[in-house]
Amino acid sequence: MLLLLRDYNEKDAVLFLNFELWWNILESQVKIEAANYLGEPDQLQLIYSQLCECIKTAKRKIEKQKRNELLFLLAKVVEYSLKSDFVQVPILNFVLENMQIEMNNQEKEEPIDEDDFEFKRMIVNIAKLLCDIPEAKVELLNAGLLQLSLRFLNCTPNSQLSKIYDHDHLSLIQISILGLICNLIPTVQKEFRMLDGPEILMSYLDKLIKDGKDFHSMRIDLVRVHVNLLDTCLLTILAFAEGGPTNKKILSSFSIFEKFLALLSRKTPSTEIWIKCLLCCSSLCQGYKANKQNFGEAGGVEVMIEFLKYDTCDPKEKERVLLSTVECIWGTICGNFVFENKFLQLDGMFYLLELLEMSTYENKRHALGCILDFLENPKAVLHVLQWRTKEKSTKGIEHLLIALWSFEEEKLEVIQGTFGSISPDSQFPLRGLKSKKIELLKNGIEPDGGRAVLEIQENLRAKIYSIFCKLGFEHFSNTLNVKEKTKLAMISKYLDFKIGEVWNEIGEELKYENIRPISPDLCCIRAIEQTVKAKTMAVIEKQNEIIKKAEKVAFI
Repeated sequence: MLLLLRDYNEKDAVLFLNFELWWNILESQVKIEAANYLGEPDQLQLIYSQLCECIKTAKRKIEKQKRNELLFLLAKVVEYSLKSDFVQVPILNFVLENMQIEMNNQEKEEPIDEDDFEFKRMIVNIAKLLCDIPEAKVELLNAGLLQLSLRFLNCTPNSQLSKIYDHDHLSLIQISILGLICNLIPTVQKEFRMLDGPEILMSYLDKLIKDGKDFHSMRIDLVRVHVNLLDTCLLTILAFAEGGPTNKKILSSFSIFEKFLALLSRKTPSTEIWIKCLLCCSSLCQGYKANKQNFGEAGGVEVMIEFLKYDTCDPKEKERVLLSTVECIWGTICGNFVFENKFLQLDGMFYLLELLEMSTYENKRHALGCILDFLENPKAVLHVLQWRTKEKSTKGIEHLLIALWSFEEEKLEVIQGTFGSISPDSQFPLRGLKSKKIELLKNGIEPDGGRAVLEIQENLRAKIYSIFCKLGFEHFSNTLNVKEKTKLAMISKYLDFKIGEVWNEIGEELKYENIRPISPDLCCIRAIEQTVKAKTMAVIEKQNEIIKKAEKVAFI
């Protein structure tokens, strides 16, 4: 079949049939083998030569279609081939030459047709695929790929872009260009800054914000394209912001928070835009505290309050928006005392606690972490203690936290005594029947720590304990029932129990490695074990006293 490609003047029907056969092969179970075969230097050189010939003679529609079919074949080879050396064959130069704004075989600033547009878009996608190959990526960047890409975003009304591409074609190509730049940014941050990339990106974002103000009057297909453009642009900004404090400072100098808050304050055809804006704001403030001040001064606190009230009939959409909102509050407001106080004055803590009470498990985990950071502010402690649940006005934060703790214990199937007390036979009060155990003989020692440490990240109990430490365990004796009091007694010793689990795992790992600690260390390990056992017994005694007192009161 490949022999047909050698004769570019073969009958059109036969040539197109040949292309279709290769497509089917490259989409079948043997696509990797086929791509590797076509990616061999001789075959790749043949495809390249025929492509160059096609481009020279592509004047009529049928010739342009042949050119595009051959380019599509090359794209599949680049996508699936695992062994090809694209640097050896001049494919990279071919891609760069054809990534110019104008077509190589047309007059300058002459509008392009549908076939030429598809050709350009495929060239950009091939460049994106080649950038996944380290050697090809280096060669493309050295030859000016980033500069060529940025030219496609610099589109003033009288620019060359506007004269060659119509609005629909240009938008679709820019989606591909933004995706390419987003992939490149992590490795070319300095070059991106030197080429005024941030300024071009911000100007382009301004254009998108302006174009999307009246999306209600757009055709549905244009709305979809606009959303994809804005979404990809925000992802590119996020990738640049993740590059460190210098990048965050540069973006802030373009009043970026005002742009994001403008997008957050208006209706959108897709909540993905809100989610990306929230994540961008959070990223810009993490690791660069000055941006927290900029975010607050731009009116960010008020916008976050409104998003905490967000509701919709789609539960998945609601969860994603609220999760992003909590992430944004955590990154932009927590740690700035002035705007923390403003958040509290606007009842933000009450909305956050309502979210903790009513939301999904994943949102509860995130909200607990955010609340815990807010509790570094003494005023936040007062707000949390004043809050009452929606379920019952006599219940407060202590009831909610203990209920969450009990839920975690039910999930793990922790064995309990009466009124939720510690079982007298329990050596490790925090462990349940479903707690994951380390299997040293099967898996060896886990490099990131044992299950006792990893469990802290997997459920809510560590955060619940930490919040109680901030609030104080002694404030709630008059508001809790017997079961809640016994549970609080156990929660207060969470850290001691967890330390006991960690040292137990250390001992098991030492036995697995056939290592005997020196005598002082061994005495230390045994002393810790005895201390934890003593504290466990002390908690059990305290819980028994609570139960006996309650029984006496009930009897009287």
